[in-house]
Amino acid sequence: MSGFLVQDSIKVLTQNGECQIDLCLGDITKLKRKDKVDVIVVSAFTNDYVPTRTSVIGALKYNLGLDVGELSRNKAEDLRKLYSCWWSHPLPDQMPYGRLLCFETNFRSQRRPQEMVANVFRCLVPILNNEDGTVITPLLNTGDQGYGQIGMLQGMVVAAVNWMKAGLPLRLLKIVLYAKSIDGPVHQSSFANSRYGDVCGKFAELKEKYDSQYLVPKAVPIEFDIYLSYSEDDQGVVATIQDGLKSIKSDVRIYGNKQKIDSEAVWQQDMYQVMIRSARVVTVLSPHYLKSTACVEQYNIALCCNRRAHRDMLAPIYVNSIDLMPTYMGLVQYVDCRPNDNKKIEEACKALIVSMTIKVHLETLVVDPAPIQYDIFLSYSHRDDEQANYIVELLRKLHPKLRVFFDLQELKTGKAWQRTLYHSIDGSRCLLALISENYIKSPVCQEEYNLALAKHCSMDGSLKLIPLCLEDLQEVPVTFGKVKMVRATPDVFQPVSNAICKAVVNWLDGKEVHAVVEEILKPDQNLSCDMDKVSESQRRTKFISKYGTENKKLLSLEKRFPAKLKDLIQSRPGSAMSKCGDNPEGVDVVLSCAPEDWKYASFLRAVLTDAAPNLVVKSGIKSEKERLTLMDTARCVVAFVTPSYLDSPEQVEEFHIALCRQRTSPSTVLFPITVHPVPPKPTYFRLVPCSVSIADAMWSELAHKWHVDVPSFRPLLSDTSEIALPPEVMLGLHEAAGVLINELKEDEERSGAATSDVPFSRPVLHNIIKIRDDIADDAKDHGAVVEITELLVTLKMTDEDFGATVDTQTGQKPPLQNDPELTPEETTVDSKSDMPVTKESEQNGEAAKLDEQNSPSIEERTDGIESGATVDTQVAHEPLLQNDPKPTPEESTEDSKSDKPVTKESNQNGEAAKSDGQNSSSIEERTDGSESQSNPDDHNSHNDHGQSSDDHKAHTNHGTSGQISDSQASREVKSESSEKVGGQERSQRPKSGVCLLI
Repeated sequence: MSGFLVQDSIKVLTQNGECQIDLCLGDITKLKRKDKVDVIVVSAFTNDYVPTRTSVIGALKYNLGLDVGELSRNKAEDLRKLYSCWWSHPLPDQMPYGRLLCFETNFRSQRRPQEMVANVFRCLVPILNNEDGTVITPLLNTGDQGYGQIGMLQGMVVAAVNWMKAGLPLRLLKIVLYAKSIDGPVHQSSFANSRYGDVCGKFAELKEKYDSQYLVPKAVPIEFDIYLSYSEDDQGVVATIQDGLKSIKSDVRIYGNKQKIDSEAVWQQDMYQVMIRSARVVTVLSPHYLKSTACVEQYNIALCCNRRAHRDMLAPIYVNSIDLMPTYMGLVQYVDCRPNDNKKIEEACKALIVSMTIKVHLETLVVDPAPIQYDIFLSYSHRDDEQANYIVELLRKLHPKLRVFFDLQELKTGKAWQRTLYHSIDGSRCLLALISENYIKSPVCQEEYNLALAKHCSMDGSLKLIPLCLEDLQEVPVTFGKVKMVRATPDVFQPVSNAICKAVVNWLDGKEVHAVVEEILKPDQNLSCDMDKVSESQRRTKFISKYGTENKKLLSLEKRFPAKLKDLIQSRPGSAMSKCGDNPEGVDVVLSCAPEDWKYASFLRAVLTDAAPNLVVKSGIKSEKERLTLMDTARCVVAFVTPSYLDSPEQVEEFHIALCRQRTSPSTVLFPITVHPVPPKPTYFRLVPCSVSIADAMWSELAHKWHVDVPSFRPLLSDTSEIALPPEVMLGLHEAAGVLINELKEDEERSGAATSDVPFSRPVLHNIIKIRDDIADDAKDHGAVVEITELLVTLKMTDEDFGATVDTQTGQKPPLQNDPELTPEETTVDSKSDMPVTKESEQNGEAAKLDEQNSPSIEERTDGIESGATVDTQVAHEPLLQNDPKPTPEESTEDSKSDKPVTKESNQNGEAAKSDGQNSSSIEERTDGSESQSNPDDHNSHNDHGQSSDDHKAHTNHGTSGQISDSQASREVKSESSEKVGGQERSQRPKSGVCLLI
């Protein structure tokens, strides 16, 4: 923009692209019309628009003839009671601004403007209306109103960054420091230093914090192939691993020296320096390993290397069963070589060597926001692996370049399996759910379904959910009772699968699909909803039932809000809240927050300790070991969810540890508090049950419309808080403290009651449609199940579809084929779409063409995303560079009876599973510029395989495959009907087998 000199800039990387904040010198009224911005922001005292000569309001009046007082008499929107802002109708065309937004404060108010300025950006949401916009503003409230420049700058920049990351399409924010005349760079610099030196210094400090993603990554040379972390008590198996590696690659560089811990240091820098220069960090997991402080510290540092190296360095090898593996270790894929099985170790060594061709990696703290990209995510119970394998093979026969998420092939050693599942669904265009009794009983399968359902029902319909019903079910839980299911029972499974898969591939490629399948794929207006609004409505409903009236008013005069927390505790004599519970670590609550959000944690801690002095609350942990241990042992983890939280790999890791624990605990393990609106992705953060979200509008209503008194909270604020908390934030956090105390009390009472022998498990992600329906009619009992006949869609099959004469009435089952060949008999009758003729299509006639303008066809893709690559949106990883050797007989194991891959639940004998060799096309074959992670012919030699014997299905483990031990009673899932996934009934982790792709 001409007429302004940019002193400094902050670039903010968001999911919607790059945004920018400029600190400028100049006169805001001298903006040229050719540089017109969407909004100009001004500040004023309440109803005071006097055009003084020293104010921006005065400059607009005298320089441009723009009278703010006149505009105020005809406001487009007045939200001063809630957000201290109003805005004008569109300004005349000759003005260099589209609209004017006025931010008003009351000098008698206890709230400082820097506490309230975030409301300016909240009000920009409806003004910009989801379109990219530019805004120009002075340093608000610092002119005639006389507030401090440093505090206002920090408040404005922090609020802008958070709202940009939350999805506000504010592409450019220009904060203008007034300068009457500027002649050149030298004068600019000296002028800024003389008048605005402190302001520019503060902006530079904020830039260092928020512009860090643009730091140039540092190239780190690889000096060692393997960093071997092990206990000295496991020398025998370690020698076997070393011999195995050297027999395959004689010159392999192994760092096997035992590094000792510096007991005086919080961070073991020497360990880190060696690990970060290693291609892989192999941890030999055993009971001896966990007893060694040095080994556990090495594992923790390896996790840090995983986060910083942009790839999966950690490669755990599980050699002997552990009674109780820490949750954070169980969240990382490992190779199951138990019990000290030389054959499995040999396979693991071969896969390790394959993965060590990388020569350099980038060490950085950058978070890559790029989404994972898959065409299809296959969600299934591992007891239905035969059908799943059939569909995967069929899809790849139909289109070799198709990017399919099939967990046996995509979850590699060292990956955070839970996060990878969630992020992969977030980046998929379609999810095929294979519905069965086993699927319905699996917590993780339910989570996959709920996440896909939320995206399927979102306003943009960014994912299509297609459930296939594999069994003759009479009814399904109400959470599965909204989306139509295609009948794919054993009698028609093969032809229906052929038809659906072909239709999905055609849809993905922008081709015509059959009318009935199009009906399934097109958006259902009855399901369309905004998940954030549904969740907010649920919280508001609960608040009204607690404090409000029958006619839905927020507050009732007969009910006290905010509640006295001390009275709440004393209302139950003998409550263990007066002492620390039975937690052996002695910590009741641990606070998880990003460094930028410490003020919120500080306030909540003050409220909790004031109400319950004996409650042990921990925060501000410095040691990596203590941090991870507390996340695994504290009774409750309180997570302060903000855009900064989602940007922090450490905080996201803490969230997942607590989330994983929550899945098998009836108590409150994870207690998230949403402090600020978060970005649209990752979606799962918005589906985790959240009792208090300070981003909800009702907290501003309580503070400003209901004038709830909050002065008594202010002494609880930390003396070190840079910005005092607004009253709506204090009200929300105080209520969160009350809810948390109540839940902890209930947990104590529950733990004292008789417990069931049946292990507890539950999905940890909301079913958003069930919540919406419950809110819509909270007096109606919707029931726990629905009749499946209301949901089933039946494709009319002909004899030709089966490839043989089959009685479809008696349900004679055609055999499943391991290597389906698409013959004319297997294709469909409809000549236009090659789909089976259905009852509905006979009535409706010709197939309609589905609108796919927003999604490129498979052939047209030019996004450069790797086929089958899993790029974690929280911690980006580069694909491993592999020179894939041809597989040898020792590198793959087949089930002798069926020649089928031995997968998660089907591996009865603990043998290695054979994975699909067609995981992705070769680099030469792809036309979209994306690379394949492995050659199809070589896939079996180094892919993830799963092992889970039904003999051990009563026991929970945290590994990729195999079981931890019979004594892991505290997290076991013993139900015979429950599905196991590497540890927690497909609730802890998916399984893989003898040899994982390392």
